Amino acid sequence: MSAFSTKQYLNFINKFIVLLFIVSCQLSVVCCFAQEIPPPPVNTIEQKIEDRIETVAETADENADFTELADNLRYFNRHPINLNSTTRDELQQLGLLNDIQIENLFSHIKKNGHLLSFEELQTIDGFDLQT
Repeated sequence: MSAFSTKQYLNFINKFIVLLFIVSCQLSVVCCFAQEIPPPPVNTIEQKIEDRIETVAETADENADFTELADNLRYFNRHPINLNSTTRDELQQLGLLNDIQIENLFSHIKKNGHLLSFEELQTIDGFDLQT
């Protein structure tokens, strides 16, 4: 003879399922509250623009206005330059390269043809990882 009748067994199973459901709901609520909200992403482009302006400001007149430089950097971020088809004026407007670097870039392209990768820039005199 069985210790439980079928009705008692089903009643036990139903209560067990309800208990499991309640416990799992409580655990999911605890897990949700235990998660940290990630900090908002840092706008790295704006940080790079600020860093560039600070670098230029170190050697510039203390009354210089860098608004145009910041605007140009934002513009070129949205409209990237194709180094293989750019102009001297465009590179000067960018404000990231000096005249020697610009001349060396054009000489390299004239001598070797179009740039094939960004890494190739490191082979040009006056360019390094930071440039």
